[in-house]
Amino acid sequence: MGPWDIFVTAHRTLWMLSWTILFAVAAPGMAQQAQDENATLTLHVYTNLIQIPVLILGPYLDYVPKVDPKKLTVTLGDGKPFYPNHIRPEGDDPIALAILFDVSDTGSGLPSQFGPGLAGLASQSLRPQDSVAIYALDCRLLRLSPYGPADVDSLKDAGERARHATTPRENKYRRTCGTSLHFLDALMAVTSELSHQPGRRVLFAIAGGTDSGSKFSADDLHQFANDSGVAIFGLTEGLGTIPPGANLKSPVSARPRSFFSLICENSGGLALHTSAEVFSKSLVSLVNMVRGRIIVEFARPSELAAGPHVITVAIAKSTAFIRSSGNSVPLADPHILTDPNTIHPEDSVPLTPSTPQ
Repeated sequence: MGPWDIFVTAHRTLWMLSWTILFAVAAPGMAQQAQDENATLTLHVYTNLIQIPVLILGPYLDYVPKVDPKKLTVTLGDGKPFYPNHIRPEGDDPIALAILFDVSDTGSGLPSQFGPGLAGLASQSLRPQDSVAIYALDCRLLRLSPYGPADVDSLKDAGERARHATTPRENKYRRTCGTSLHFLDALMAVTSELSHQPGRRVLFAIAGGTDSGSKFSADDLHQFANDSGVAIFGLTEGLGTIPPGANLKSPVSARPRSFFSLICENSGGLALHTSAEVFSKSLVSLVNMVRGRIIVEFARPSELAAGPHVITVAIAKSTAFIRSSGNSVPLADPHILTDPNTIHPEDSVPLTPSTPQ
C-alpha cells in the first residue's frame, strides 16, 4: 500500500484517512458517545479518499504543462465531472519499481547498456525510500534481484546478469525453446509481485513490445494493472518512426498507437523509443516522468455502484496528453452510510468546489 496520512480534528472539523492507490470500502464515521463520562470513547475512521497518479504531458510529449487546479476535473464512468479535493505533484513519494528486460532479440544494441543504465539510475534518480527489482525475459521469466534499495553496485550487477540471460540459440535467430515470447504473461507475473509492494507502483518494460503464445490477453493485463495500481512505462529500441496514416500536425494522443503503446497507456503510462547511445538518459527521463505525475485526490461518491469504473481526468480547454492509473471503486457499506454518527463528505468543510460551474 501507499503511505497513510491521517488528519484528525474534533467536532465539526473533518476526520479523514487517505489511502494511496487502493480504493476504500466505507465512509468515515465516529462512534456514538457513551453515557458514562468516564468511559473510553472509540473513534472509527474509514478510508474514503481516493488517490490516483495522473501523467500529464504536452500534446506532443514535449513538455510538462502547469496544471490549474480550477480547470482539472474527474469523471467516474458515466457520472458528472467534478473537481477533486486536492492535487499535488508526486515528487519524492516512495516508488516501488520493477524493471523487465526482454532479451529475446540477440540483434539489439540495448543489452550492453543494461548495467551502466541501472547504475546511473541508482546514482541519479532513485531515492533511499525507493525499492527496485530486476527481471529478464527470454524463454522464461527470471527475477534477477528482489525488491530492495537502489544500490549502485547491486543494480549494475543485476543489469549485467540480465544482459547474459539470453537462452542459447541453435543459430543466430532461433532459440532452443522455439519462437513463442510470452511477453503479456511476463508482465502479468511481474505486476502480480509488484502489487504487494508499498509505494507508487511502476513497471518499466525494456522490450520490443511483441507477444506470441501468452495465455493472458492485453485486456487481462489492463484490468489487472489497474486493479493493482501499477503503471507500465515502456522503452523500445528504434528511431520513433511515425505510424502509417498518422497526421504529424495532430497531438500524439490522436495518432495510431502500437500494441505496446496501448498496453502502457491503458495502465497510466506510455511507451517511448530509445537507443544504446541514449539508453541511460531514457531511464532517467522515465523516472522524472513518474515523479512529475500529479496526485489527484477525491472522495468516493457514496451513490456510486459497485464494480470497476473508468476514471477520466480532464483539463478544460487543453490538448494535453493525460493518462491516469486506476482501480475499482467499491460500493459503500449501507450500515455505515445510514449510521446517524457518520460524517458524510458533503457535511464536512469543503476543500474545493464539489461540482464544476
